[in-house]
Amino acid sequence: MTDSPPRRRDLPMATLLPLLFGGLAVLAVVPVATLGFLSARDTTGRLLRDSAHQEMGMLGRRVADHLEPVATQLRYLAEEVASGHLDPADAAAMDMAMRSAVAATPQVAAIGHIGRTVRCAVSSAAGATSSIWRRAKHRALRTCSRAHAAAARGAGPPPTGA
Repeated sequence: MTDSPPRRRDLPMATLLPLLFGGLAVLAVVPVATLGFLSARDTTGRLLRDSAHQEMGMLGRRVADHLEPVATQLRYLAEEVASGHLDPADAAAMDMAMRSAVAATPQVAAIGHIGRTVRCAVSSAAGATSSIWRRAKHRALRTCSRAHAAAARGAGPPPTGA
């Protein structure tokens, strides 16, 4: 028997070099692409969260700016009644004060005073023909008539949101 040397299975250099360079390129690109993807995902999440936080803060400020004049008018009326300058029993003075408060705050459609007697002043500074104003006026008058009925029965004011 003749011993022949074992046959080597060598890859030709023309095949081996492109495979090695391609493998090295993949090894270099995959970690960079993975880090870039993870970083972009994290940054996008942070930006969306920050944007939502800013929008909510701005919305809160806009609502507060819209309602602050209303709170100021109500504090003023409460102080006037508490100091004795405005008597809730004087219907004409209360109606005038309530109408003045509504006229001074255009974002208010109606104002009511529910005490021993029920009074409701409905007024609009602008936009009296809009459908929003008509619905608000209708709702305010309906609430006032419910308060009248409750006061007549001696049941007190209606629950909030009635």
